[in-house]
Amino acid sequence: MTPIIKISIVLAAATWLAACGSENKSEVIIEQPIAVVAQQVEGQKLSNDLHYSGQVKSHNQSVLSTKVMGQVSNVLVKAGDHVSKGDLLITIKSKGVNAQLAAAKAMLNEAKAAQVNAAKNYNRIEALKSKGSATQQELDQATSVKDMANARVESARHQVASVEELLSYTSLRSHIDGFVSAKYVNPGDMANPGSPLLALESTQSLKIDISVPEFEVGLFNEGDAVIIQLNAFASQSFNGVVDKVIPSSAFSGAQFQVAVLLENAPKGVKPGMFGRVSRKGVSSEKVIVPKSALIQKGQLTGVFVISDQAEAMLRWLRLGREMAQGYEVLSGLDSGERIVVSTDDRLRDGIKVSFTKSN
Repeated sequence: MTPIIKISIVLAAATWLAACGSENKSEVIIEQPIAVVAQQVEGQKLSNDLHYSGQVKSHNQSVLSTKVMGQVSNVLVKAGDHVSKGDLLITIKSKGVNAQLAAAKAMLNEAKAAQVNAAKNYNRIEALKSKGSATQQELDQATSVKDMANARVESARHQVASVEELLSYTSLRSHIDGFVSAKYVNPGDMANPGSPLLALESTQSLKIDISVPEFEVGLFNEGDAVIIQLNAFASQSFNGVVDKVIPSSAFSGAQFQVAVLLENAPKGVKPGMFGRVSRKGVSSEKVIVPKSALIQKGQLTGVFVISDQAEAMLRWLRLGREMAQGYEVLSGLDSGERIVVSTDDRLRDGIKVSFTKSN
């Protein structure tokens, strides 16, 4: 083999080995930091005034029903009508109750007649006994008959009173000053014991029911003074007092119901109006995060916090009130930390970032 051929073979082998070496070597990819806009959060002095929306309701609501079965003969009101205490609202025909009353009164009359006879007989026997013409046994028997007659009269009177009370449920009257909020029957309908006939609401005592978050319900106690503003009376404020704090969150998740009474509301305030209940509180320092920084995943809300190593770390937060500049942070973020307020969809937990400060 000539020297030239040897040299060519050696060069070819070297080239092939170099190519194989480059194919087996892993390719190194250097990940570029994601550009984000960041903002350092600082604690702000915030007024702890609390505001809650609610609807005016009657503090005295009731549903009228009857204890008798009968046909509705008259319904003298309709939904929305104003009523006064004592007004006749509904009449019901009930032949059975009238028959019971007649029978009870007849029993009472019979018992009274027997009572009179028993009293006369007792007086006669007592007079004879004093003259020695009647025995003690005869007097004792007359006494027993008189006592039984008196008991029958008392029992008959109770029976008449009971039926008369039942009869009162055939003529239903308003027990409050207010208005009819609902009508459930019409003339000709059958009225059954316990079935609703009319719903009444008082206009003398009004309230607003509000929902309060669990972390604020401890600030409300019965008798606390609050301020009430109604949408229909935008330029006026009314005094209110906390009437009741319902110690259960069964109404709506972690919301608690608080009932507030209106104290100086004018006559124009009506159930159904919407308004706001406000109460004063102490100022405190809170961190506010802008809405653009929030990350929502299911029921969780968080932000990306930039670590000292320039990495984006996802942090879950517990938020409070919504404000013009963002949300109040109750826990999960401290003053002085830097958060991402603007980026693209590539941002993930633990990714390196390069950031510019938000204006």
